[in-house]
Amino acid sequence: MIAALAIACCLSLVLATRAQAQGACVTRLPVSVSLPDGPYAAAYTQRIRLRVDPRGRRIRNLRAELYTFGGQRLAVSERRRAARGAVTLGLVLQRSYRPLQVGAFTLMLTGEPNASRSCGPKHTTRVLRMRPCSTTLPLAFPALPSGSASDYGGYLSVAVRTRGPVIRGLRSSVFGFDGTLLGSSPSLTALFGERTLDHELVRPLAPGDYTVIVEGAIGGQPASCGRKTAQATMTFG
Repeated sequence: MIAALAIACCLSLVLATRAQAQGACVTRLPVSVSLPDGPYAAAYTQRIRLRVDPRGRRIRNLRAELYTFGGQRLAVSERRRAARGAVTLGLVLQRSYRPLQVGAFTLMLTGEPNASRSCGPKHTTRVLRMRPCSTTLPLAFPALPSGSASDYGGYLSVAVRTRGPVIRGLRSSVFGFDGTLLGSSPSLTALFGERTLDHELVRPLAPGDYTVIVEGAIGGQPASCGRKTAQATMTFG
């Protein structure tokens, strides 16, 4: 009788201890995530780099998966056996989903953030919104030249201004309406405000209409987005 009572007491103690431990378990994976290569879908042709910060906890068996909202898995990373600080996970896109398309996707992360393995794996989800590349250069022409064609000698100066992001590797050319190149400006490494571009003309301007075309890469977008252009029409009497 005493032995049975002792066993019952021990079992009650074990169950109480286990219940207390379960009550102290972290129930949601405590992480923050970011994309080092940015939010543009064109940057991801084979794999997605994901930066995961475990917020001061040690997480075992950390893994990331990417799904469509319909539940189709697009990419998965290898398991990270132990993450004590910020780590980068590589999610490999399945061949049939390369390159990644524009849209919103569900990112699921799983891992074990508790010291006690009895707490089991936990997970959390995030929505990743992949953006398209811009189709035109975010550029304004604040004061286009005009007036008499004879007022312009060997140069035609055109002011340009960014509409937000930095523009890199900027080039500018002036064309006649028949497509003839009439002049180009020296290339500009970066445009981050307003600048006047001086085009050296191959011949004097004649009355008529002309097009200035500015080309460059938008800062913050991947190289795979390519270079973009902006243009404006100028009329001289």
